[in-house]
Amino acid sequence: MFIKALIFFALIMIVVTLVKRGKKDGTNMPTTMNTTSSDKAMKRCAECGVHLPEQEALTYQTLSFCCNDHKKLYLKDKET
Repeated sequence: MFIKALIFFALIMIVVTLVKRGKKDGTNMPTTMNTTSSDKAMKRCAECGVHLPEQEALTYQTLSFCCNDHKKLYLKDKET
């Protein structure tokens, strides 16, 4: 009889814990990510190869760069 009561008590504690976790606000992870096509567009730096968002990339003709220093370095290397 004692074993049955102990198992019953454990099950009640598990249910209470799960209910408390479900009621907490802000802990639920979104099941889908809301991204637009502009968020997905990535460019690769011609100098170092790092990928960065298209909005942050510096462009020169058809090339993309992560920073102005890499743009200068790349163009300097191509001159010589």
